[in-house]
Amino acid sequence: MRPTGTLAAALGATFLLAMPAEAQDPWRIGFRAGLNLASPEISGTGIDTCGKTSFSGGVLVERRLGNGLSLESGVLVVQRRWDLEYEVLFGTGDSPETAYVRMRSESVMRSLELPVLLKATFGHGDLRPWVAAGPVLEIHLSSQSDTVVLEDGPGIEAGQAASSSTDDFYRNAVLGFEAAAGLDFRVAERTKIHLDVRWSPGLSNLLASAPPPNYSYDGRYVRSNDVRILAGVSFGL
Repeated sequence: MRPTGTLAAALGATFLLAMPAEAQDPWRIGFRAGLNLASPEISGTGIDTCGKTSFSGGVLVERRLGNGLSLESGVLVVQRRWDLEYEVLFGTGDSPETAYVRMRSESVMRSLELPVLLKATFGHGDLRPWVAAGPVLEIHLSSQSDTVVLEDGPGIEAGQAASSSTDDFYRNAVLGFEAAAGLDFRVAERTKIHLDVRWSPGLSNLLASAPPPNYSYDGRYVRSNDVRILAGVSFGL
């Protein structure tokens, strides 16, 4: 081999060995978990909504595309919690009186989310900011509601409580959207720590049927509106 060819091969091998591990790791897999701050949008007059903080966590998978771009996916278990206050009409039919009675329900919904996000990462150091966005398929797992009566009414007394499944009230699957921003911090050759904030506005009506009897949900909707603060770790493959 000519000296120039030998020198080029040596320089090429040195360059490949000196390349950052990210360029040699087209796939990354890891885990992330954190807080989910739910603030659902619920239509209808006389309905007061109060979102609560809950849990979100799962597996992440990232496929490097080059030039700072990658596809991020995975499976995320999301729990949402919120309180509702609303009125229900009691005393219909043969009852001598009717009245709207104020009630409060604490709702819990658990879903499985499968995102496919396009991610753009900036910079070249160990600490790199990024942004991402894309569609999310949300699959309903379970939901329940704990309801308490707040005032006396026809045939009902304040303080009465009940717990029931609300699985039949929601669609089995809906399509959503997610936007995210965060930081990737390389702590070892093939190990990164991730810190990110994610916004998941509800694009689809989660509601499939009318919840309580005597309360019309015709034309109404329930849409998720979540902010998530997550931390995680991933490993290059």
